[in-house]
Amino acid sequence: MRFAERRRSRRAGRPHVLLLVAQPSALGAARLPRLLHDAGCRVTLFAVRDAVAARAGCLDQHIAAPVPREEYFAALGAHLGREGVRYDWVLPATDADVRGLYARRAEPWAARCFPADPTSPDAEAVFSKAAFGRVMERLGVPVPRARIADEPGTALAAAREIGFPLILKPLAGSAGAGTTRVADEAELRRAFAGVAEHGSVLVQRYVEGMVGSVQVVFNRGEVRAWVSSYKLLTWPGPYSPSSCRLFRAIPALEPHLARIGAEFRLHGLMGLDFMEEAATGEVSFLELNPRPGAIAHTCRVAGADVRGPIHDLASGAPGSGIVRQSRGNLVLPLFPQDLLRGFREADWLSLSRWLWTPDEWRDVPWREPRLLARHLLILAQNARWELGRAVLGTPLSAPTGRHPASPPSPSSGRTLPAGRSLRGSPGR
Repeated sequence: MRFAERRRSRRAGRPHVLLLVAQPSALGAARLPRLLHDAGCRVTLFAVRDAVAARAGCLDQHIAAPVPREEYFAALGAHLGREGVRYDWVLPATDADVRGLYARRAEPWAARCFPADPTSPDAEAVFSKAAFGRVMERLGVPVPRARIADEPGTALAAAREIGFPLILKPLAGSAGAGTTRVADEAELRRAFAGVAEHGSVLVQRYVEGMVGSVQVVFNRGEVRAWVSSYKLLTWPGPYSPSSCRLFRAIPALEPHLARIGAEFRLHGLMGLDFMEEAATGEVSFLELNPRPGAIAHTCRVAGADVRGPIHDLASGAPGSGIVRQSRGNLVLPLFPQDLLRGFREADWLSLSRWLWTPDEWRDVPWREPRLLARHLLILAQNARWELGRAVLGTPLSAPTGRHPASPPSPSSGRTLPAGRSLRGSPGR
């Protein structure tokens, strides 16, 4: 049999996924090709040439995208106009991809790629914190009380209505950037200008409890798989993405997930952030992230085999039933995030556990040597940075993706001891 015929034979029954990565440094996006490949999909990456995801070991093709954001989407539209018929599913992997598709939703190619119904009057709520909260209140899905403020006076009025303490979030922010907790009016006045640098500010009730997220496979608005977990540690700040997760099933989430999926006609692999209040155990949703989370590839560790639902989604099959996690109270340090946090906070006990505890290695991409090498390079750069800061009082060189003047920022005001406490991260 000729090589081309063998290749066609291998590809039979494998849906073709175009993976969009507009943010080249996204670590979570680099783990998606393996997840999609294991689900029986062919994967073509659309990203700049030096994107971290280009190091993934399961790519069938990499289409080099231009660097400027506007040129990126122009090139994407042109490519899909020529060859869109090749792809069974176009998966936006970063916030920039989702926002760019929404901005171009009037163009048929972008509307087909948007992970929700682009014609819905509530489509903006898919990525807007403020609009999401309004729609959730209308649906009866619990969310913390919140108001939008564009200047300090409006923020103070909202604070008096909601009550202190509060969380201030930039509406245009992501990954916790700019998010601040304030305890009184004086702190609000001092903090507001810094948060407002990113645009309008969401003034939200502070909830004491555990921050969590749920990764969901939605197929045409229906829930087909979900896995929930809590943040135990975060990096590089207290409201940043997690560096260590505690997996635990929360059955109360599922009815809300079904309602949210049906409302927005969600289609894809994506995540929702939530809070579990310490005093009552009640769950309230914070925001929808309409792209795979950085922990999407960890679902199997929690005992949820999402390969079937992902294959159904990519191939256009409706699927049936719901896949749920079967393991609880499972603690998983994330690679390389937990090591980066350890270097940043000089958490030598946590770092040493990586040397003698094989369970710490479960998230290491052993099957993808090029990606592993890229992560090890990032770790080496950060280790050198922290060594210079700790020993000499000044960094030896700036690590990749971090500004030289960036000060240390403790992830949560505590560390996990050798037994890895199951206490939650700070409330929001």
